[in-house]
Formats: sequence, structure tokens, C-alpha cells
Amino acid sequence: MAIPGIKRKKEYLGKYFNGFCIALVIAALFFTGAYAGDKRPIIIVGDSQRGHDAHREVISAIIKKEPVAVFQLGDLVDDGRSKKEWEIFNEITAPLRSRTEYYPLLGNHEFNSGLYYDNFQLPNNEEWYYVDKNHIRFIVLDSNAQLSCGSEQYIWFENALRSGGGIDFLIVLLHHPFFTTAARHIPDERGLLPVIMPLLEKYRVDAVFSGHNHDYERSFYNGIYFIVSGGGGAPLDDQVRQSPYSQKFVKQYHFCELMVQGTKLLVSVSDKSGALIDSFSIESKRGQASPLAVSSKPDLSNTTAAVGVK
Repeated sequence: MAIPGIKRKKEYLGKYFNGFCIALVIAALFFTGAYAGDKRPIIIVGDSQRGHDAHREVISAIIKKEPVAVFQLGDLVDDGRSKKEWEIFNEITAPLRSRTEYYPLLGNHEFNSGLYYDNFQLPNNEEWYYVDKNHIRFIVLDSNAQLSCGSEQYIWFENALRSGGGIDFLIVLLHHPFFTTAARHIPDERGLLPVIMPLLEKYRVDAVFSGHNHDYERSFYNGIYFIVSGGGGAPLDDQVRQSPYSQKFVKQYHFCELMVQGTKLLVSVSDKSGALIDSFSIESKRGQASPLAVSSKPDLSNTTAAVGVK
């Protein structure tokens, strides 16, 4: 015999339980990054120096993306000791920095000036630090400073790589590129690759972003993308060499846009008008067996001068 009200109560509890389960699924998708559209993009942009007009256009294009954070790869100004140059830089970037988090790193043109530190409040010692955003750990290094085995920065760097629990992607940012075919600077100008590469492999780093050369270039070596993104406004560079590791070279002002979609990191590169100039995706390496720490050394001597270029 049915008791009045019991059936209606069961129906209500059933609907409540189903709704609760759906909410749990949505929450799980949100927090694992699998829910499409749950996060704003993260932007990486490079050298601006004295190219103020182009810098303004790049900043305007970035603002339209409504990023959750922006990382800048050094050489923000042409001379970091000049107060006037910082005033111009601040005027150009103010509309962006008022809207989002902004994380620069030291290039060679900052000259480790006190004016650089006066303009920003950054984590750790402000020279090297890491930021976790959207299940990505961005590790910012100072490639002008000591990075040899056993140095303060090297020990800190390995600890930052090792401690990334709950992180789906590891991205390293430093000013001087390891791989480049542009005219301005040679590959691995600071001689850091033999020291750093074993750590990149051991901890399954997904990508390394650098500036210094004023172009966009995507290289790939031993399962790691090496991106030069120095097109934030500084005078652009030509390609003058060939390399077996280089996959794409573009001489344009630009910025990189990063979005996590499930187990993939999507990277889109746009010019200052917003037009797409490159895109690629990276599958998360987290959960894979850790490879042996090997002292990898790419043959940079195979990076030859392009025919007909002086």
C-alpha cells in the first residue's frame, strides 16, 4: 500500500541526487582543465626594447585576448639604466598590466638595473621564480646569472622542477635561446645547454621559451619544443642559418597564446594584427615513466650558414 507523499519525496530526492552528481562532474572537469572554455589564455611575448610603435600594436592585440597572465621574455627596454625608457615602457604597457598579471624576466638589456626591480613585484628573489597557472608551471630563469651545476640558481631550478605536484605541463622561460637560426645571436650564446638539457629531460619539460633574437622560431629536440619569441617590438631579424632542429621561422612581430585543453597544451602564435602565423599542440608528459638523466648534447655545429647570406 502506497503511503501518500513518499513517492513524491523519492522523486524529489532522485532529482536532487542526479543534479548533485552532474554538479560534481562539472566541477571535476573544471579543476582538471578538461572543461572547454574554463580558463582565459596565458600570453608569452618577447623583446620590445626601443620599438615603441610596434610594441603598442602588440600590446593592443594581447589585450583583446583577455589573458589571465602575461610572461615577458626580457629586453623590455633598450637600456634598463634609463629612467626615461622605463617611463615609456610603463605608459605603453599600463592598459595591459591594469587588466592582468604581468611576469617579466631579465634580459641582457636590463643590465640588472635597480630600475627593473622598482617597476615590478615578483616572487622569490625576483631574478628567478616560478608561477603556477592553469595547471602549468612557468619557471623563470635569469640566463645572465650563474647557472652552472651546484650554483644557487641551478639548485633552485631543480627544486622547482621536482616540486611540481598537480602540474600538467612544465614550461621554462629564459632570455638567451638554445636553438636559433636568426642573424642577431648564435645558438646557445651563453653555453648553458649542456648544463640545462639533462634537467629538461629528467623532469620531462614540455617547452622552453626565449627571446634575445627578434623573430619567431619553433625548434624541436629530444621531445622538447624550443621557442624563440622575440617579436614584441624590437627591430626584426632575418634568418641566416639552417638547422636540423628548426621547424618554422617567421620574421614578424607576434606573441604566443597558451591554452590547456584536456591533456593537451595548445599553442597559437599571432602577429600584431591578430592573424595566426603558427600553431602546435603538446601532449602532457605527466604520468609517463621518468627517462634516465642523460647528458644530451645536440650537434650545434650542424647549424650552418644559409647559402648566399653574409
